[in-house]
Amino acid sequence: MAERAHPEDPGFKDHWIWQRRFKGLIPLPKKVRSQWKEGLISRYKFCQTYASGKRVLDIPCGVGWGTSLLQRTKRLVGVDLNREAIKYAKSHYGYKADFMVGDMRQLPFSINEFDLVICLEGIEHVPMEIGKKFIQESARILSDCGKIVLTNPLPDPVRPPNPYHIHEYDLEELEVFLKPYFEKQLQEILKIGGVSIVYYVGKLKNKSN
Repeated sequence: MAERAHPEDPGFKDHWIWQRRFKGLIPLPKKVRSQWKEGLISRYKFCQTYASGKRVLDIPCGVGWGTSLLQRTKRLVGVDLNREAIKYAKSHYGYKADFMVGDMRQLPFSINEFDLVICLEGIEHVPMEIGKKFIQESARILSDCGKIVLTNPLPDPVRPPNPYHIHEYDLEELEVFLKPYFEKQLQEILKIGGVSIVYYVGKLKNKSN
């Protein structure tokens, strides 16, 4: 299964199995839901709480599948570095959001252009210096009292290393990155697919500080 969430990837598809019921006499179909698909849906359901009526940036958006799940936004934009992913996003979900190629280090937006920045399992895919620049850029483009929703897999010495991850942040590292720009409003750890994921919601601090 590819690291990038894709609706056509077998790992993200539900499937059917046969189960014998009634003392094993009658085979009946049972739908088995993909835990990865369910995880994606649950993440964006969490974000929906903060997205309604807001100008929202989702980065990295991948193929736009998750971005397209957000509803009732004032504006919705998905950005990813991968051109093929953006091409797919535009062709499949372009009626739901605007999609464009962009770099986390230098977001192609003006000051105060968004009310919410979403970064779901994205920051661990780039070097720390790029992650730091992304947090700075997020603060720049957010309106006063804007928010960031960020998720990140916590490092686990027992879990086999993910070859797609450059650096998984522990809670202390996230605090160092985010505290200069954001006031923590929520932080919780959820177990998804055997991986501990930290959910962080921060409110932009006064830009004059």
